Amino acid sequence: LAIQTSESVTVNIPAANIAETDTEYTIYLAVPGLEKKDFEIGVEEDVLTVCADKKTDTEETKGKFNLKEYNFTAFKRTFNLPKDLVEKDKITAAYDAGELRITVPKKEVVVYKPKQIEVK
Repeated sequence: LAIQTSESVTVNIPAANIAETDTEYTIYLAVPGLEKKDFEIGVEEDVLTVCADKKTDTEETKGKFNLKEYNFTAFKRTFNLPKDLVEKDKITAAYDAGELRITVPKKEVVVYKPKQIEVK
């Protein structure tokens, strides 16, 4: 079977969806074919960095594909976090069914109500 494609550029940046609720941000990355151990996730200042590195061309996969349009064996993606508005120490990540889900909790916002002070 010979399959041809006119595309010649492969970009190893996974697609992302970002959701927001009152209490958190959730980043979803489509990264099929990886394992939990392949990811490295970190935060420095207000930047969340997601990297993956998986060794390819094992004896199992060597020469197996006629066409390979997705290949998330190595990538680096960064996300700017809202300054001073998230709990960096409470960020969590989970990987299931080809999707990496990173949960970034928001800091609780304290709303101060006006207060009258009695003069004595």
